Amino acid sequence: MKNTILCCLAAASLALSFCFDKASDASASAGTATHAVPAVAEASLLSGLLPSSTEPAKPVVPTAAEVTASRDSLAYGYYGQTLGLQLAQTENKSLLQTVIDWIGTPYSYGASSRRGTDCSGFVTQVYKAVYGIKLTHSSRAMFGSAQRIAKADMKAGDL
Repeated sequence: MKNTILCCLAAASLALSFCFDKASDASASAGTATHAVPAVAEASLLSGLLPSSTEPAKPVVPTAAEVTASRDSLAYGYYGQTLGLQLAQTENKSLLQTVIDWIGTPYSYGASSRRGTDCSGFVTQVYKAVYGIKLTHSSRAMFGSAQRIAKADMKAGDL
């Protein structure tokens, strides 16, 4: 079995060596100096299969909108993977980035820093960073100062 496999591999190697063998240059056998062939020219295996054009293809320069869309797509992919969520790519990127920055912050009662925070401290810091809204640290005070609205009327940033 081993001999059969080795024979097949040797035959395949021999066939490939004939396919990719370079023709010897007459000047090289005569001992004269030869010029170096660029690696790109040697590596182009499909050049004979593709239609030749007289002028080289110009590189496509993406528009600013395409670059922004690509960056947004990458950012939402990163946020979704980090948070373990399927995002619709319409979410607030600033909010997502702020939340990701706080991942791994330990719980600490009454605190609101990245060294440690409690729930209301986290909400206070996120609202301040993302929306520029200063909230009180107490969740009871947040509840008391909030205007009540219908669920159907809720928007991003509503408590």
